[in-house]
Amino acid sequence: MLPQFHDIFSQDASSSHYTFIADDIDSFPYPPPILVKHPTWFRDDADLFLSHNELLFGLNQAQFQSPYFSNILQTIEPGHTTARGSVPSLPIPCNDISRTILHSFIVLRYYPETFTTSRDGWVTLRSLALKWRFNDVITRSLSELRHFDQRRFTPHQRQLLDLNGPHYVNNMFLQRWKSSHLRITAANHDDENWEFSV
Repeated sequence: MLPQFHDIFSQDASSSHYTFIADDIDSFPYPPPILVKHPTWFRDDADLFLSHNELLFGLNQAQFQSPYFSNILQTIEPGHTTARGSVPSLPIPCNDISRTILHSFIVLRYYPETFTTSRDGWVTLRSLALKWRFNDVITRSLSELRHFDQRRFTPHQRQLLDLNGPHYVNNMFLQRWKSSHLRITAANHDDENWEFSV
């Protein structure tokens, strides 16, 4: 039997926390016995609900249109009367994602024009976008990663590595670079195992 939920509203006018407490706390780890609204990412017009441990996110389905979320929102599991993620008492759990990455993904969905992050951030967001099947985020992350990679090299190194094309080394430029800029040694005389040193 599913636990019964009671809505408890804070009496403090400055607090917008909305908490659900389950009657049977020990039997059901999901949903968590206590869910506290995220102070920023619980929107008044929310129609998509995610949880991260005991933190409840109230978002908009329009910002999260992907096959992953559509499938969840269209499936009513046995014993339930509504789909997971469509009501605050039955959020989609995101406990396997770091809170920072989840927050970054939400900011990216709402403010894509001004969103920035580090190279590692784009790598992690791309992994999440692959899981959640957001093709636009995958494309954006690949573009951003390409820019990061191009900034790591001088124009001459970019030409040598041909970062705009397929990922291979242009051998003619590599030979010129070897003779004029670098000392290159081959380990065990293996042409494929080059060791570069300045």
